[in-house]
Amino acid sequence: MKVNITRIIKRINKIAEYGIDETGGWSRYSFSDADIEVKRIVSEWAKELGMFVRTDQAGNWIAHLNGINNDLPPVAMGSHLDTVKNGGKYDGVYGVMSALEVINVLKENNYVPKSPIEIIAFAEEEGSGFGASLFGSKAMAGVAADFYIKKRNDEGLSLGDAMKKVGCDPNTYKMAMRERGSIKNYVELHIEQGRILESSNKSIGVVQGIVGFKWAKMIISGRADHAGATPMGMREDTMIAAGIIATETERIANEIGNPLVATVGKIMLKPNSINIVPGEAEVYFDIRDISSDNIDRFVEMINISAKKICNARDLTYKYEELANAAPVSLSNRVVDIVEESAGKCGYSSMRMYSGAGHDAQLMSLISDAGMIFVPSKNGISHAPQEYTSDNDLEKGANVLLNTVLKLADI
Repeated sequence: MKVNITRIIKRINKIAEYGIDETGGWSRYSFSDADIEVKRIVSEWAKELGMFVRTDQAGNWIAHLNGINNDLPPVAMGSHLDTVKNGGKYDGVYGVMSALEVINVLKENNYVPKSPIEIIAFAEEEGSGFGASLFGSKAMAGVAADFYIKKRNDEGLSLGDAMKKVGCDPNTYKMAMRERGSIKNYVELHIEQGRILESSNKSIGVVQGIVGFKWAKMIISGRADHAGATPMGMREDTMIAAGIIATETERIANEIGNPLVATVGKIMLKPNSINIVPGEAEVYFDIRDISSDNIDRFVEMINISAKKICNARDLTYKYEELANAAPVSLSNRVVDIVEESAGKCGYSSMRMYSGAGHDAQLMSLISDAGMIFVPSKNGISHAPQEYTSDNDLEKGANVLLNTVLKLADI
C-alpha cells in the first residue's frame, strides 16, 4: 500500500485558501473564522471516509475510525491546522492531511486495522493568536492551567470566549484530559523546519526527542521624556536597557553552549514614538534546550544580568513566564518502528532531535509517541517561503502509513 501524493497536495492547497494575509503568507489562528471553516472542510473529508468526528472540551478536532477490536485504545496521528503570523502552508497541515491520506489508503484497500485509529488536529498549537502555545495537547495531557483560557488576542478577545465559537465551554476544558494508555500510540508527521536533513542529504528524520522551551517577557519600567529636552545623562531610557539585555541573551546562550538557543524575538515600547524617550519596554524571550537544567540556568543568568543593567540605569524590571514545555524523549519502540518503516520503503533516514516544540511532546505523557520529519527547503519555516518538495512529502506520508499499520496491528 502506498499513499496518493496528488490527493495530499490537493488537500493542502485547499486548506491554503483560508487565512491568507497581506504578505502572501498565512495567519490562520485557532478559533478564527478561517480556522473554523478549515475544520468544517476537513470534517467533511473525514466523514466521507467513515470516520466519526467530534470536538473535545479544549477545542481539539478528533476523527475516529473503528478497528477490528474497538475495546483496544486507538493509535492516533495528527498535528495542527493553525499557523503563526505570516506563516507557511505546510507546517502542521501536512501532518493532518497525510493522516487523512492514511485512512484513504486503508479504505481503498478494504483494510481494517486491529486497533481503532484517530486523527487529531490540536487547538492553539502555535500560540500566535492568544499566546497559549500547545494549549490543546496540554489540555489532553492534563497539564494545561486556567490562566491559558484567560489569555487575550490583539483584539482583546480571550481564548475562553473564542472557544465558545465552536461550542466549547471554557470552564470544562479539563474534561479533555485523557488518561495514560487511553491512546496506544501517537505519531506526528511534520516538516523539519530546519536544515539538518537537507544538509545531510537524508529523506526521513527519525525523531528521538523534542527540546523543552520557555517563553517569557521582561517589563522594564523607566520614565518617558521629551527626546529633545532631556539630556542624555538624565534619561531613564528603557529601550537602551532592552537592547543591552538582548545582547546579554546572545552572550549567555553562547556561554551555556549548544544545543541551548535563546532568542529575543519581540520588543514592545511605550509610548513608541519617534520623539519620546521610551518609558517602558517589554522584552520577549524564547529559550530552548533538550535539558531543563540548562533552560533554568539561562533564566537565572539573564535575570541576574537584567537586575544589574536596570539598577545601573535607575530602572525597574519584572520577569514573567508566558509558556513552557518540558523536553521529552520519545518512545524507543516507536522510534525503532519509524526507522524500520523508512528502510522498508527504501528511504534514507537519520535519528535526530527536534529543536521546535510539537504536540508530540505532550502526547508522550499519555501514550507511546513518535515523530517523523521530512526536509524543509533551505530550512525555511514559519514564513510564506516554507516549502517541501512533493517527492519528500510523499516519502514522509508513506513512512507514516507503514508506521501506523505496524502499530495498529501489534
